[in-house]
Amino acid sequence: CSRTALAGAPAILVRRDQCGSPGVEVLLPREQAARAWDALASQHDAQDGGRRRARPAGWHAYNIARIEAGTPLHHVDFGPDSLPHESGILAQRVSFRKGCYLGQEVVARMESLGKPKQRLVALRMAEDLLPVAGSPVFERGADGEPGNPVGTVTSSTLSPMLGASCVAFAMIRSAHAEPGTQLLVPAEGGRASATVQPTLRFLPEPKGAS
Repeated sequence: CSRTALAGAPAILVRRDQCGSPGVEVLLPREQAARAWDALASQHDAQDGGRRRARPAGWHAYNIARIEAGTPLHHVDFGPDSLPHESGILAQRVSFRKGCYLGQEVVARMESLGKPKQRLVALRMAEDLLPVAGSPVFERGADGEPGNPVGTVTSSTLSPMLGASCVAFAMIRSAHAEPGTQLLVPAEGGRASATVQPTLRFLPEPKGAS
């Protein structure tokens, strides 16, 4: 991160690539937020016809991009009662070499001795049917019919980067969360076949990513 001034206000810039491309979070005093927003949105290039350098994207565009990039949200895809191992972002957010911190014993025990009852996974639908958040997810029986409920959709979108495929995040029982597992999800009055993906990220990793 780095410290700077934005529209006269002290600001901290933190690199966070939530949408599959380089991104920066800006932390500054709440009372200065509106002025900083106006300053960023009013910047224009001196050349290229004076094109605006930054434009507001809105929730819809952000939600599409962050799901494609494999970025779950707190209070949307998991919550304050979720264990770190359930969130799908354990490797990016938890260090097992760090010193003491609140909840360390539970996290360390789960890592070394057990596994969570459920886990956030990415689902790709085989049909052109989009489930909504809150839709139940069912195991797929040998006859292709729905079996027992095994989870719940937390977020979903049509993915422009995947040819308008229907994709989603879902909190699934660990026994059904392995990559390649076939599941069934009610969607748009029908039933969509869903496959658990290897990672939360639907897009290819950028070149040079570790």
